[in-house]
Amino acid sequence: MKKQAFIILFIGVQLFLVFFYIHHQSLAIKLSFQKQKHEKQKLELAQKKQKLKQELHACHDLAHIKEFAIQSNMQKITLAQIKTVPEHATS
Repeated sequence: MKKQAFIILFIGVQLFLVFFYIHHQSLAIKLSFQKQKHEKQKLELAQKKQKLKQELHACHDLAHIKEFAIQSNMQKITLAQIKTVPEHATS
């Protein structure tokens, strides 16, 4: 009787350990896929950041600004054309 109970208990514990191991492996695979997804997203964001930095430097480039002004048919202005507005108007 005790030998039969021990065998049943032993088999039950072994089955529990097998199912626990399978569950653990499935969680590990799920987390591995999430990690890959986040690493890919991190790489894409780094590339986007680099692209935006390049665009910012291009906007600060004086040759680029001059080219934009020429394409937009902008004209040079003189100091006589600039008018100042007083900050506080007295009434």
